[in-house]
Amino acid sequence: MNLTQFHLPSSKSESHRVLALLYLSKLDLKGLKNPSHSRDTQLFIHNLQSKESCIDFHDAGTPARIALALFAFEGRKVTLTGNQSLQKRPIKALVDGLNSLGAKIKYLKNDGFFPCTIEGQINSESLRDNPNIVLDRTESSQFATAMMLICSQMFDLPKIQISLIGKEHSNSYIEMTAKTLNQFQIPCIFNQADDLIEINPQKPFIPSDIYIEADWSAALYGFQYLLALRWTKKQNYEWCFPQLKLPSLQGDSQTLLIFVSLGLNADIQENGIVCTTQNIHSLENAFQKSVSIDCRNFPDAVPTLVSTFSLAWFLKDGKKPNYNIVFQGISNLITKESNRIEALNVNLLLFGFELTKVNEEDYKLTQLNYSADVNEILTIKTFHDHRIAMSFAPWKLIFPQLQFDDTDCVVKSFPDFWNQINP
Repeated sequence: MNLTQFHLPSSKSESHRVLALLYLSKLDLKGLKNPSHSRDTQLFIHNLQSKESCIDFHDAGTPARIALALFAFEGRKVTLTGNQSLQKRPIKALVDGLNSLGAKIKYLKNDGFFPCTIEGQINSESLRDNPNIVLDRTESSQFATAMMLICSQMFDLPKIQISLIGKEHSNSYIEMTAKTLNQFQIPCIFNQADDLIEINPQKPFIPSDIYIEADWSAALYGFQYLLALRWTKKQNYEWCFPQLKLPSLQGDSQTLLIFVSLGLNADIQENGIVCTTQNIHSLENAFQKSVSIDCRNFPDAVPTLVSTFSLAWFLKDGKKPNYNIVFQGISNLITKESNRIEALNVNLLLFGFELTKVNEEDYKLTQLNYSADVNEILTIKTFHDHRIAMSFAPWKLIFPQLQFDDTDCVVKSFPDFWNQINP
């Protein structure tokens, strides 16, 4: 069995945090030797270096939100804007927090959304008597990350607390930010039980050999495709995911056991993870008929997981029983690059599946009583969302004439995706 190398980009999430610390330290961003080559990260680097008075972040939500905090911290008079997708992604709670510190951010179009302009500078003196910031993280954990990064550089304060309120989700990303600060010798503790972040601000120690891990979000598409190859071609394949690490700061790494339950074998080695597959293509062999997956710590993995479970269910031999597969805590997917609940459903319907709402937070995967013919010409509507496009790529193994209305959108996070899978 030949070993195939599945080459992954570096982690976007880690890249953005390290680049922000380099920027705050007024160091050369080139000090990060292997940043993600995703469009988001390259745009972040470009815009941090830009001297323009109006900066366009296109659809790059994380870079735009972090940059908003960075520029407000240094008092840069600048306008931040983006495309229609970015202008639908909320920023109100972050702006409220920054304005309470003196940023004077004003909305130019719709309240609570980009575009906006920064007219003031953050002043840590406002925290001297009460060094506690109350921040609503309901809409995005990125608000906490942005605030943590700038608070870490308020040297005139011995300690700052950020009290998180609102709906709990994506704690793994907040924990990643805390651990990144710790790696740069900035003391930071995230107490999840109390929803409290404590930071002791100080100048970061920048290692001479900063290295970013491989991206776990990207690896999941490889796991998914490897399983699909096994299920459809009835052959085993051996793929190596170089530089993929466990344990990892990245929340998506927590989904590995879910893929293992579906038949993935993962051999964790020093320089990466080597994966093969078991001969499991029926849900009955993999798990019980009632499955609940708490997705709060890995929201970006949800489209991949939903598509993978649907694929396994679609390929179930013989009578197709009803499974109870619930994805918990995914309501915030409606404010990602697209409304991912809607985008998933538009495409799942092609294959006879649907996500139905169980309550405010949870959705159940349901099989309908029809599906398209495998010889039909179908089109995946990506909504120009990279994760939707990549999540449905394995269906082309069953529907050879399957098309995608936008294949270029994957450059946002995984520019080499199509070359890696050759669907």
